Amino acid sequence: MKRRVVILCLLSALSACAPSIRGGSAGDPILAENAQQVVMEQGSEKFLRLDYTLEDFGLRRSDIAGAFWIPEGVDEESANMSTRFALTDVIVPAGWELELVDIRAYRTIETRYGRDTGEVTLRISPVLRLYVPADADLGESTVRAELDSRDGEALEIELPVRVRAPQIR
Repeated sequence: MKRRVVILCLLSALSACAPSIRGGSAGDPILAENAQQVVMEQGSEKFLRLDYTLEDFGLRRSDIAGAFWIPEGVDEESANMSTRFALTDVIVPAGWELELVDIRAYRTIETRYGRDTGEVTLRISPVLRLYVPADADLGESTVRAELDSRDGEALEIELPVRVRAPQIR
């Protein structure tokens, strides 16, 4: 009996280590680019990350100076920017959903040949959730929205989406 419980616990722990489907969660989004086509299956959702510079929003480093930075690894830190940005003017086909689920600023210390160069790059990375209903029309569509910065300029987001039938797995 004890052996069976131990085996079940080990199997449960191993299943938690199974790789996730990229884009299947906000913590593991697909990197997308504005105007880059996203392929979706009917009845599915994906989490998409977009990367922008501060300059894209007309921001300066001082505009995010009060951010609370947390380590993201050896050379990177991130700060929550959810109170400083909003997704507005969302235009999607009927039944579709597009929402902002996370937005962070990333500060990366550049290295060359294993040494810190002292150069710091900053990027703003929103994560969007895109849902396509099961009865969505197959083919091409486009989703549009604006990412509004409280302290800067709004940025237009336009993502072409190709909807295909669900794949048999």
